[in-house]
Amino acid sequence: MVERAHAKGDVALRGRAEDLALVLWRRRPLGALDAIGDVALAERLLDVARF
Repeated sequence: MVERAHAKGDVALRGRAEDLALVLWRRRPLGALDAIGDVALAERLLDVARF
């Protein structure tokens, strides 16, 4: 569920902008980033997101 509010997220991805872009374009694995929180949620997001 998406809601507009200031709150702590279920997952955060941290890394260089280049690595984030490459993960989103599926040219690097999710493990190239620091994932904090629900990593399974980040994996599901990458499965359904098309960039």
